This record gives sequence, structure tokens and C-alpha cells, in this order.
Amino acid sequence: MNTTPRQICSIDRAGFRWWRRTQMLLTIGGGFLGLVMIVQSASTADRITLPSFAVVALLGLLYGYGVFVGWRYSEHPENWGSLLLYHLVQIPMVTSPVFSFIFTSGFAISVQFAGGRLGFGCNVGSTSVLSFGEMQAWSAGMNIFAAVMALALIYTHSARRTCEREEIAPLDTAREDPY
Repeated sequence: MNTTPRQICSIDRAGFRWWRRTQMLLTIGGGFLGLVMIVQSASTADRITLPSFAVVALLGLLYGYGVFVGWRYSEHPENWGSLLLYHLVQIPMVTSPVFSFIFTSGFAISVQFAGGRLGFGCNVGSTSVLSFGEMQAWSAGMNIFAAVMALALIYTHSARRTCEREEIAPLDTAREDPY
């Protein structure tokens, strides 16, 4: 089914506002939850080494970045690139004996291949793993939810660019938001 620019631009104003607010809620909420979980885990550790502190600080900054980009997108949706980057960081899920990286913020639906088996998972809450040389088992996967959110963000903003290029005013910019 082919969609014309006029159909794309007829997306109702409330629909785009709903999308923007959903993105804001998920991004800020997930980032804040991750930040709280990182601080809690660091505060309950008996002893923290400098490398551990660096990893905790890096993950804390990444969750803080999520809070910032969620707020920024809610106020300035034209600055959507940083939100896209935040979603893209959440897609890969890799563990190995040398390096492991898993980062989810708020919610994840994942598919992962490990030990010759394919597994699926769902996680409500923030998860972060960043390790070097911890001899974890080999696995590779992806956060499907983050991938869908990134693709939806790209589609939404490419539709808005089409409206601007075709000089068709989308309904969400036709008048000021009274709320």
C-alpha cells in the first residue's frame, strides 16, 4: 500500500503529541530508573575499585543522558537525533569472555542466541552490563523494543520532513498547542 505525502501529513495533531509524550515518558522514566538502580548498587557495594567506579560512572552518565534527551525531545522534537542515538545504544546485547555489553532503559523485549539456543525475553526495568575480561559465556542478541522505537522515530520524522518538502502543513503544527 503506497502512502501519499498528503496522507502522511494528515496524521492528526493529537497522534504526534501522543507519540512525543510516550517517547518522553519511556525515555525519562527508564533513564531515571536506571540511574536510581546504578546509585543503589554502587552504594551497597562493600568496596569499589577505580575500574568499577569508572564503569558505574559511565553507565550512570548514560542513564542521565537518557533523562536529558527525553526531556529535550519533549520540548524540541526537531532535535530527535540524540534520542535516536539513545535507542540505538540499547539495541545490541553481547556477552563474551573478553567483553560484555547490555544496556536497557525501562523496558526490553529481546532475542538472544546463546549456547546453541535461541531465547526470548521481556524485562521491565533497566539493565546494564559492561564488563571486560570476566569470562562470561558467548551470546549475541538484540533489544527488539529499542529497535522498533528507533525505526518508529525515524519514520515519524521522515514523514514530517516529507510534509515540509511538499509544503503540506501537518495538523500538529497548524496551530499552537493549548496545553
